[in-house]
Amino acid sequence: WIFFAFVWWSAYYAEPDCMIEFEGFLDALVMSISTANTIGYGVRAIKGSLGTDIGCLYSIFILSLQRLVVIIMDALLIGILFSKLSQPKKRSRTIFISDSAV
Repeated sequence: WIFFAFVWWSAYYAEPDCMIEFEGFLDALVMSISTANTIGYGVRAIKGSLGTDIGCLYSIFILSLQRLVVIIMDALLIGILFSKLSQPKKRSRTIFISDSAV
């Protein structure tokens, strides 16, 4: 989130007219968290579209890149968690029942 907050901050300084209700680093951090968690931007937004207006391509590219990175990270973490939870035989070899337990 912090890395993409700096990227959003640089996008604001590169294209200040493309951001609505965006002023500083804290807004960039909130934009990064909102994009990563898909919770909605509220009053903050990106202007422009991919139609005839191509003025805000840097901001749209950052949005797409951040979503792609988050989707890949989610897939990797879910895959690692699933692989750890779906192999109970490794754990069952470490559990022993003692005949002389006190």
